[in-house]
Amino acid sequence: MKPTYFDLTVRDLGQARTFFENVLGWRFEKFRMPYEYYRIHAGPETEPGIDGGIGAVKDTPLADGRPLTQVTVPVPRLDEALAKVLVAGGRVVEPKLAIPGVGWYATCAEPGGLLFGLIEADPDAHTTVRGTTLNKVRPNHRLKRSAEQRCCSVPVALRAPAPA
Repeated sequence: MKPTYFDLTVRDLGQARTFFENVLGWRFEKFRMPYEYYRIHAGPETEPGIDGGIGAVKDTPLADGRPLTQVTVPVPRLDEALAKVLVAGGRVVEPKLAIPGVGWYATCAEPGGLLFGLIEADPDAHTTVRGTTLNKVRPNHRLKRSAEQRCCSVPVALRAPAPA
């Protein structure tokens, strides 16, 4: 089944909300729960992808004091998004790498340490640019799937549409 929701559990809820609002333009709506929890509106209904929610580690015993869940978010320009991550106090954990036939991917962390992926669709992506090797492609050895399904376990529904 295709994912229809993501849930983020973070150390500092206010800091993470501000971070994702500044970097990705997400909007948050308080959701009625016995603890502080917000619904994430990740973009207009007409855009591909899914919406989700965000709550604090302290309200999630299963988290064992650690941030939980990693999702991959399509962006129109990865380099610009990575710059925003750094300016907003986040880190680039895994630098930009090519996923041949799919696009450019990087793993980042918000200021509290929650990991998330960013991907820019580019069917012409490859491991070299102007003769310089960027990174080796990350092997996906966990599952045997078609090439369309394989790269970094990014569901087709989460990928950005190909540029026009």
